[in-house]
Amino acid sequence: RRASDAGLGRFVDILQTREVDLWVAGARGVAKLTGPVRRLTPETAWEVRLMPEESQHQLVGRIHEDEEGGLTSVAEAPDEVRLVVHFDGTAWQPPMLAPPGTRGAWRGTEGTVWAHTRAGLFVHRGDDWEADPAPELEGAQIYEVAPEVGDAFWLATSAGVLRHSPNLWRAVGGAGASTEPVRSLLEAAESRICFLEDRGLRVRENETERYIPFPAETECMRESRPAWLWGAVWFV
Repeated sequence: RRASDAGLGRFVDILQTREVDLWVAGARGVAKLTGPVRRLTPETAWEVRLMPEESQHQLVGRIHEDEEGGLTSVAEAPDEVRLVVHFDGTAWQPPMLAPPGTRGAWRGTEGTVWAHTRAGLFVHRGDDWEADPAPELEGAQIYEVAPEVGDAFWLATSAGVLRHSPNLWRAVGGAGASTEPVRSLLEAAESRICFLEDRGLRVRENETERYIPFPAETECMRESRPAWLWGAVWFV
């Protein structure tokens, strides 16, 4: 079966997901074939997800799955500008301008986006791209990437195979940016963690964060230990 038969245009890539489904990527979008892969046949239905009709760019890079099941790739606009595009499993998100010459792109944790050109590795953590100054990549050419779940990934380079892994110790989110001591931690629910500070409770869930100040008359709460019961945080 041809990718063009599903309206995807020129074939770009194929990916088996962790859920044993199959994604087929073409220049105009992606199509999902529900697995397991060994049971797929030419008659298996294709769930096609094309990029918006008004968009002029086309996929040119391999597709990479993130830990939430979304897909990230590289697209090229008519003026040869490279873009990072992301399909969150339901819809295509607005594209992000990529470094010139980007060949591959993928998402890490906490909103981090990685990209590589032939000659460099870049990371986007906030408002702009930053070059990764890895000494192992100096003078090397990057040919391909194989991301793992999280922020680890493998690179095929002219200097051999390299693996990137995050620091074992690092400041995470609001707790790292806070000027107050963090007295206690509480995993309140799946993907949610609470930090007990001197003046309030900082709640982090997925990529969002909110701060709940303590009432003025409850200064002793910083010596308390939080507990998660019946869908609420209790202090004991």
